[in-house]
Amino acid sequence: MKQIRVSTAALVVLIMAVFFTTNAVAQVQDNDWSEPYRLSSDIGSVIGAGGRIVADDYGNVHVFWVEGGFDDLRTVIMYARFDGVTWSEPVDIWLSVPDSTFGFLSNPIVDQSGNLHIAWTMGQSGPILYYNAPIDGALSARNWVRHQSIEVPANRAELEVDSQGTLHIVYSNLEGNEPGVYYIRSKDGGESWSHPFWIDPDKPLIYTPARVILLRDEVTDALHVLYKYDEMIDEVGVGKDIRYVHSFDGGNTWSNPFMVDTADEGIDELRAGGMVFAVYDNQVHVVWAGTSTTRREHRYSLDGGITWTETFRVFGELNGSAGDSLVFDGDGHLQFLGQIRFPQGMWNVTWNGEEWGEPSLVYLIRQTSEDEHQGIHIHAINAIVQSGNRLIATFTNSPSEDQQFLYVMIRDLDDVVQEPILPMPTATPQVEPTPIPTRDKFVEPTPFPHQPFDANANFDPVSPAGGLWASLIPSVALVGLVMMVGLMIRQRTR
Repeated sequence: MKQIRVSTAALVVLIMAVFFTTNAVAQVQDNDWSEPYRLSSDIGSVIGAGGRIVADDYGNVHVFWVEGGFDDLRTVIMYARFDGVTWSEPVDIWLSVPDSTFGFLSNPIVDQSGNLHIAWTMGQSGPILYYNAPIDGALSARNWVRHQSIEVPANRAELEVDSQGTLHIVYSNLEGNEPGVYYIRSKDGGESWSHPFWIDPDKPLIYTPARVILLRDEVTDALHVLYKYDEMIDEVGVGKDIRYVHSFDGGNTWSNPFMVDTADEGIDELRAGGMVFAVYDNQVHVVWAGTSTTRREHRYSLDGGITWTETFRVFGELNGSAGDSLVFDGDGHLQFLGQIRFPQGMWNVTWNGEEWGEPSLVYLIRQTSEDEHQGIHIHAINAIVQSGNRLIATFTNSPSEDQQFLYVMIRDLDDVVQEPILPMPTATPQVEPTPIPTRDKFVEPTPFPHQPFDANANFDPVSPAGGLWASLIPSVALVGLVMMVGLMIRQRTR
């Protein structure tokens, strides 16, 4: 009898351990999301602001990122494509000369003819390099056309292409007697560029443009720019203002700057770098870390940025700033993704046009500040919506770690109807410009060790009912096993 009691107790302890372990794992990640999948190589280290991502009308998602840390001291721009089922093998589309200094990668753009466009800065003050390629040839470095370097003192640059094919670039200039935010455009495919237009001549002399974001409203073709000023105090940038301008006529004229927020409640009110921006059909939304405790604030316009709501606090006590993203889905709802706390992790919140829903924890890093980090210490989130109903987010691990990797997670928005997928356009042969002596060159893509990603295998949709039954399995198993043990005891004691 004693042996039976000991065995029974051990079995119950084992069952309870399995039961509680199952529930703990279920809290780590939202079942509607795929597991993190690594896009970057295992020999380089991702540098800069993580992945830059764009979706097209043909069912594809395109991701660009920068890797360094190689023995030859070169920097490479990597590119991978997701067709809705699998990820392509990443390829390098540009390779620097040894020991050159890379600046910042712009947002990639897809035009109405099915071409990809990307730009980036070199060093702290330019130039800007601009490349483009047809989508169906973008997985070969030879199909990327390099255009004339744009010789402007750009620290950061962002790119857009309007419905007429005009290229627009907004960049920050930290040099000379007139630092600030500037605008240029090209109407001949990047072969020539306009004279720089100074967007913010009202900038206080002691302020420095720390961030700049350029977005185009795909419905109205309007251009929208959000930028943030820092003041250097003891060689550290301290946030001062977040400002906004727009152009309704293709960059011919610009509005006066509008003050989204200013550090008027304390010197550290805008200390965090986090601000995200989304525009669609005259809606303009800004979400940023706007308090000394880095809690999120939201402000928006419904008339293209002419008039604005007051600022209001969102997401309760969640705070922190390690990289946010804000995008519209196919229903016209906003999807916010951010690494905030506590619990610390990647959170997803939806704006339905009138209010924010309850924040949902996508990926758990740690429950409290006393806990050790679990899994990936997420930073630099960049997201896009594919075909209206699939939310795709890229992110890196912490920049404090020795090596940074780029990861991706995917969620199907089951309550949003998929947008029609257009047939892939056939590329029009392009004449490559006469080579220009530069610090960079074309190279053959060098595949890194990489396994294709099967979307269906990694994120089959999980229905609410399925999740409910899955959560009941441990309880049912526990009851069943306890009943079996009791039956065994009764039989042995007869």
